[in-house]
Amino acid sequence: MRSPVLLAVVLVCALSGCSSQPSHDDAQPPPREDVVLPEGHKKLVPTVRRTGDATLPAFTPQAEGYTLFLRCNGKGSVTVKYNEERDVDTWPCDGVLNRSKVYADKGRQQLHVSADDGTTWSAGVVDGLA
Repeated sequence: MRSPVLLAVVLVCALSGCSSQPSHDDAQPPPREDVVLPEGHKKLVPTVRRTGDATLPAFTPQAEGYTLFLRCNGKGSVTVKYNEERDVDTWPCDGVLNRSKVYADKGRQQLHVSADDGTTWSAGVVDGLA
């Protein structure tokens, strides 16, 4: 005689769709490479994707400052130079989304990104401190 517990487990599994495959809830999303700027903020520099060094388009914040979003993938790091000043931020290229809130005058701003060889980065800027 078969065990009633085993029969119950088989019935529950059959009815609920037991599977050795992970459910969609357990699946990990693919890593994001491009920055997605937050809604509700004016985009001063729409998302760009580059390799190597680049200067982002100039922009003029209307709020008390702006927020830079940057993600880098690959080996090495990226360095951002703010408005031709000595202020810089350096981040590792580990796929993590980095955010830099910058208090700035309402004048023209421009950022320069220096990236190590073998890196891909994505960046964008929004008005205000997001």
